[in-house]
Amino acid sequence: MTSRVGDQPIYEFGAFRLDPDEQLLLRSGQPVPLTPKAFDLLVYLVQRQGKLVQKVALMAALWPDTAVEEANLAFQISSLRKALGEGAEGEALIQTVKTRGYRFVGSVRVVLPERPDATRDGAVAPVARMRRTSRLALIAAVILIVSAAAGWLLLRSVRHAEPVPPPHVVPLAAMEGARRHPTFSPDGEQVAFAWNGARHDNSDIYVTLVGSSDIRRLTTDPAADTNPTWSPDGRQIAFLRERPDGTTIQLVSPLGGADRKLGDFRGADSIGWSSDSQWVAAGRSREQGIGGPPRGIFLIPVDGGDPRPLIASSPLIEDSNPAFSPDGRRLAYMSCSHDPSRRPAYFRHSGACDLYLVELNPARMLSAPPRRLTTQRLQFGGSVTWTRDGRGVVYAAAAPAHDMYLWRVDADGTRPPERIEVAGAASDPAVALTRDRLAFVRDLLDLDIYRFEVGRPVQVVIGSSAYENEPRLSPDGQRVAFETGRSGFTGEIWVADADGSNPQSLTHGMAGFHGSPYWSPDGHRIVFDSMDDDLHYHIWIIDADGGSPRRLTTQADNEHAPSWSRDGHWIYFSSVHGGAARDLWRVSVDGRTSERLIRGASGPFACETIDGKTLLFQPKGGADSPLMAMPLPSGPARQLVACVKNTAFGVARQGVYYVPCDPSPNPPVHVLDLRTGSDLRLGTLEGLGGPPMGLAVSLDGKTILYPKITNQNADLMLIENFR
Repeated sequence: MTSRVGDQPIYEFGAFRLDPDEQLLLRSGQPVPLTPKAFDLLVYLVQRQGKLVQKVALMAALWPDTAVEEANLAFQISSLRKALGEGAEGEALIQTVKTRGYRFVGSVRVVLPERPDATRDGAVAPVARMRRTSRLALIAAVILIVSAAAGWLLLRSVRHAEPVPPPHVVPLAAMEGARRHPTFSPDGEQVAFAWNGARHDNSDIYVTLVGSSDIRRLTTDPAADTNPTWSPDGRQIAFLRERPDGTTIQLVSPLGGADRKLGDFRGADSIGWSSDSQWVAAGRSREQGIGGPPRGIFLIPVDGGDPRPLIASSPLIEDSNPAFSPDGRRLAYMSCSHDPSRRPAYFRHSGACDLYLVELNPARMLSAPPRRLTTQRLQFGGSVTWTRDGRGVVYAAAAPAHDMYLWRVDADGTRPPERIEVAGAASDPAVALTRDRLAFVRDLLDLDIYRFEVGRPVQVVIGSSAYENEPRLSPDGQRVAFETGRSGFTGEIWVADADGSNPQSLTHGMAGFHGSPYWSPDGHRIVFDSMDDDLHYHIWIIDADGGSPRRLTTQADNEHAPSWSRDGHWIYFSSVHGGAARDLWRVSVDGRTSERLIRGASGPFACETIDGKTLLFQPKGGADSPLMAMPLPSGPARQLVACVKNTAFGVARQGVYYVPCDPSPNPPVHVLDLRTGSDLRLGTLEGLGGPPMGLAVSLDGKTILYPKITNQNADLMLIENFR
């Protein structure tokens, strides 16, 4: 046996060998991975083999300086049992004594380590040598003390700061599917989050221990459970349940069990706890229909009672994501302009956003008007959270045509916001108030463009590590235009050959967010929409072979999703002014003449049939809108299809191609013959992407291009040493 630095004994039980000094557990000679806490737990139990160890004693030993919940200990026991052996083997070694504690019941053999001062034959060194060594050690100690005193006298005015470890990012929960809305337990050792499962089928609330791969499921309701937030006293987790008749606020114990509804408050899209765990602040930013409940931020008593309005939203403002400061005296929240023309596929809120703060009196009423902390006017995505010292607020936001990042701003507003660079692209921040930790979400969304042909398997045509969306085939079927984020920004227009070769950027260097390309009938030009620095969308035209783009619309509205008339004279587009309903317009290609075709009751996209006699449109946006046909130049509209996925329709000589409303990730595609009324199912579009989807159909109807989701995960990440 080699010499060892420590002198703790080695423990052997079954096929295991536990070496506390080396922090090593071997099974049949092979290392067994354990987290540091799980290793300490095993040593503590093994050293007390056969004895009942109370839960209180275990928690005090493992977390001597922190008050933690019992669930932490349960997590460590569970992970330790799995490491020792799934099922009976792990249970046989660590016995649970109900309500009291745990006992290590395995047969343990103690092996004393070889001491470093032993002679070659194992005899102890002579006493004289020990005495001589002791005298030398005493002399050395005196010299050391004198030297230290002298050094202190010389350097007593110099302060030596302890080195501060730098922040670093580590994975928190790596699994298939999307994990969102992390929230820390009060001790910072556990994280609750929403997860839609490996099959992306339904979102529920889960809990994991930091540093452990084990997770515990808290909810199983068929409705989607989202936005968990842990109460400061550690006793409850509040979350949102998305019911058909309105989202409700639910409460559940971190240890599991049945959840309960918090009052009758409905329509919340964000929640946060008061510092004393007596109130839940709820943000309701969405319109609830005519005569629906008011929007704003409300306080809901946990022990029962009516919600109390705290901040009332004006008609064109969305106020949400309330977050109490650690001392409970202030509340931060996000306030955004309300504009239904924005693209919900990319941003959490529909307009430009900034962070606000209000001071609260002891009765939790506003003691002063709201104070604006930021003037960024960015798109907001995710939650709002305070730093553990209560001096700053962390949030997620994105500039136009950029990824979402984490930002930190001082609560006193003395310094401008700074980006948290170490996190990279991120959203949904959550800070642990008793640990230097910050959790966040890293989205992994990849859409590639696939080709569908009847009787053949779908094939990728255009793909990259970024996303590709909204494909449109040229009239001759030889080229394809599409929206992509491959240049490092979200939203540029590229063109490529129909097989994906020879890709080229058309809008590189043009500021803004660009999408929704559509070819002219002669294939020489492409029309598209673009978001400017004021966060308004307008219609532009560019040559298909490149050149300087030309802005076509000049109104102060938001204009989206253009398409070309069959005669090449008009551009159709949808328009929204302020918070009004969406109108359908057309403008002449030279920009001199424009007219409104439909007032309100219009979806984001419309196009002509092949003969140019009929205009196809959806009366509203979303995934459950009918497909309508209106004769040109005007006339009453009639319904063609009861429900079509958002913008998932196109035209060819054979008729109208569309994707019906279907919750499946592999929905069918149909063709409707407008002359005969026959409706033919062609096949399925595997992994059809999210809105706005686009559906590119060749004029002969033989080829359909569509965006397919190839990767849609959201990982939980952790910044250790976050300050």
